[in-house]
Amino acid sequence: MQDLVSVMTRVLAGTGELSQIGTMLHESWMLKRSVSPAISNEAIDRYYDLAIQAGATGGKILGAGGGGFLMLYVEPELRETVSKALEPLSSIRPMFATSGSEITYSESSNVD
Repeated sequence: MQDLVSVMTRVLAGTGELSQIGTMLHESWMLKRSVSPAISNEAIDRYYDLAIQAGATGGKILGAGGGGFLMLYVEPELRETVSKALEPLSSIRPMFATSGSEITYSESSNVD
């Protein structure tokens, strides 16, 4: 996982290919899942697999304790397809902030 850091840093700094993010997220997620069976569960695995089948190239879990998010990298032309594959989950489009951390609040009751 540590080997992916320098590549991801270059991509996020604007000197790498943005589409590499999905592949790196996928590789990192597979490595993380291999550490312990408690890293994921059936619902997370099912949604991740559905997203990949619909066109996402990678993703990871953010947050903890059952209140987290599945972050996915999806090329713009496939966002609607992936979103439909993951219904009834709600989605949030992340944005980069240059002013530091920002808090986003979303309350949703339609998550498994």
